[in-house]
Amino acid sequence: MKQRAEYLNSRTGVGSEGTSLYLQAALKFLQAGSMLEARGGEIRNESLSINIYSDTARLCEFCAINYESRKDFAASALAYKCAALAHMRVVQGKSSSIVGDRAEMMSFSGEFLNSPLPKDSKWTSSSSLNSQMGDALIVPEKSRLTLFRVLQYVESTTAAMEALTKSSYAFNACKDSINSSAGLDAVKKVLDMGFHDVESLIWFARVALEATGH
Repeated sequence: MKQRAEYLNSRTGVGSEGTSLYLQAALKFLQAGSMLEARGGEIRNESLSINIYSDTARLCEFCAINYESRKDFAASALAYKCAALAHMRVVQGKSSSIVGDRAEMMSFSGEFLNSPLPKDSKWTSSSSLNSQMGDALIVPEKSRLTLFRVLQYVESTTAAMEALTKSSYAFNACKDSINSSAGLDAVKKVLDMGFHDVESLIWFARVALEATGH
């Protein structure tokens, strides 16, 4: 599907059919990511799952923006919701390792805050603190990878929240443009779902797309 969408886009630009194929491909990627997640102690490919979810989040956002530009807010709302799902699965996949990273960063920040202030009498408490804050920008080499992982985790969480907000805005915009109450209810059903059952959300997203004429 993704290859077909790219072929159409290379000939005619990003049109309705190409965007629809991209979104259908994204739903399949979400399903693949779900299948690779570790469950019940069973060892699967967690890192590959995270990579798939990360790429899929960007693809869903691409679809959402294209739908939005054509005032197709129902499909845009669904695409943003799928992007939020992908981002949240990345967050979930990293949650176990981030505990140790966060503890390490807290230890580092504690050492910084507890370090003695300069005794030079010409320094005020304010200037000493400002000096320390400047020094804090120099992260020890051993902690840089940890800091990078923590920042990535925060970035994924923020991206998920932003996608959810945009999904809600798009849904509010589509209320007057969807003639079918069943279609509107189908979209709302997807937007009201959580992020733990990936397979169910994918299924209901497909139902909602069909109910809104996609």
